[in-house]
Amino acid sequence: MKKFTLFIVIFTVMISCVSTKVSGRNDYDYSRLKPNSEYIVKTKTGKVFRQFKFKEETDNSIVGIYKKEEMEIEKDDIIKINKFSGAKTFPLIFVTGAAAGIALIAAALSGSDPLYELKKH
Repeated sequence: MKKFTLFIVIFTVMISCVSTKVSGRNDYDYSRLKPNSEYIVKTKTGKVFRQFKFKEETDNSIVGIYKKEEMEIEKDDIIKINKFSGAKTFPLIFVTGAAAGIALIAAALSGSDPLYELKKH
């Protein structure tokens, strides 16, 4: 059960780090992309372009900077485009850490050993 809970916490933190800007769910609405912003572009071929700095949209592609070079990605090849959202992640980590700290302090004040269950395994 503890491993499952740890997995859920890690999974929640991981998915909270990004927000989807373009995908099939919004009919591939590229107007949501802002010039000079960095995105994570995932393609049908399995390639992932992290820190793709979006410049402009054309009829058939998006143009941006990746690894200091201008590149063009065909719209037909794109599965989805995500944006890193650090502002969403910090509060989640803070609340999770605070809850764990409060639980340890409460267990210590009640006279029990808060790490006893961990030591048993």
